[in-house]
Amino acid sequence: SLLHAFTGLEFCSDTALTGTLSMSTGAVGPVGSVDDKAKAAQASGLKRLIVPREHSVQAEVARMKEVCRKGKLELQHVDSIWDAIRLCVKTKSRGEPRRHTHRQHT
Repeated sequence: SLLHAFTGLEFCSDTALTGTLSMSTGAVGPVGSVDDKAKAAQASGLKRLIVPREHSVQAEVARMKEVCRKGKLELQHVDSIWDAIRLCVKTKSRGEPRRHTHRQHT
């Protein structure tokens, strides 16, 4: 919501993101309990889960992929916050970002 407030870009509301973020480089890193996060996203009715490409616990990754497959939750992997933003920005049919237009109240 901060990016929307500053840029006016519209973002997908059916997507969950998880991971750690390096404020200096924008790189995303592993986070624990990704299988539980996938279950929560699926239970919330979300359609997509974006996670860091690297994970430290491979058993959790296998369980997360199974949860996503069963729940028909699209799983996307990213290396940086910029990758995640590109995946989350709504686009027009021509592929350019869609901006929210603020209505003036009279």
